[in-house]
Order: sequence, then structure tokens, then C-alpha cells
Amino acid sequence: MRANFLLSLMISLIFVSASIAGYYDSGYIEWKQPNGVTFIARLVWDEVSCNFETKDGYQIIRGDDYYYYYAILDENGDFKASNHRVGIDPPLKESYKLKRKGKALAEIEARRKARNEARKKALAEMFKKFRQRLSMHSNGFGKITTSSNPINMGIVLVEFSDIKRYRDSEHPKWIQC
Repeated sequence: MRANFLLSLMISLIFVSASIAGYYDSGYIEWKQPNGVTFIARLVWDEVSCNFETKDGYQIIRGDDYYYYYAILDENGDFKASNHRVGIDPPLKESYKLKRKGKALAEIEARRKARNEARKKALAEMFKKFRQRLSMHSNGFGKITTSSNPINMGIVLVEFSDIKRYRDSEHPKWIQC
């Protein structure tokens, strides 16, 4: 009983860990500037970075004054707000299909790699502890190992001859040879 509980807890933790990954995609929805002007854009976020793009393909970013601006690249290759507000001013050519570059892109990839390595290490440790706890609850029918060796289990199959699986009239013709 306790082993079943631990197993279900382990499976739950795996699914929770995958769901905490933090990917978010708003789809193209209507956004509102502080002055009431609206525009259509999509926000895609994944724990480490985000992209905010209009339906026309212009990269945008929210400024400190809570207005949304067309994005340009700073000296590190990351997004920064221009002086052109989305839906109010004309879009900038530089903002069209704009992508991060250089140092900013390298920093994002390094953070993403570090997060993935930390996750792998935490999951490996969690599996190790789970196997150790599960091996303490071995019930004698099988041997549970904490190594990469296969798990040996004993299985008993029982067939009761006094219980028919189906009625005689339901036998398929090919069975009655």
C-alpha cells in the first residue's frame, strides 16, 4: 500500500515538474495602451525569455510607463523600447521580425541550459531517493534494485476451470474445429 502511494506521488511530481516549465502563449489577442488605444499582439514566454509580437510581425516591448513600444536592439543585442508606441505611432522597420542577437542571446541560452541541467540533476536525485525508499518495501515477490540492472519479478497466473469466459453460443466458428 505504501509503495503504491510512493509510486503515485512520484508520478505526480514528474507531471508537476513538467507543468511548472512555464511556457505561455497568449495567442493573438487584443491589448490596450494606457490611453485606451488597442492593438492585436501575441505574447510567448518560457521562464527564461519572452517575445511579444504584433500580428503584422513587429516585435514590441512594454516600457516603464506601461505603454507598449516597438522594440529595437540595445548594445548587448537584447530588446529595448523605441520612441514609437504601438497603435499610436507608425511601426519601425527595425522592429519587423526582430530577433535577439549576440550577448543577449548567449545569456538566454546559458540560463536555459543551466535550468535544464539543474532539473535533470534534481530529477535524478529524486529518482534515486524514490528507488531507495521503494527497495525498503520489497514484498518478497520480486527484487527491486537501485541500479541499472533489470527488475526481477514473480508473476502467478491462475485460471479457474469452472468459470467460462463466454457462453457456448458465442464461440466463433473458427474456434470449433
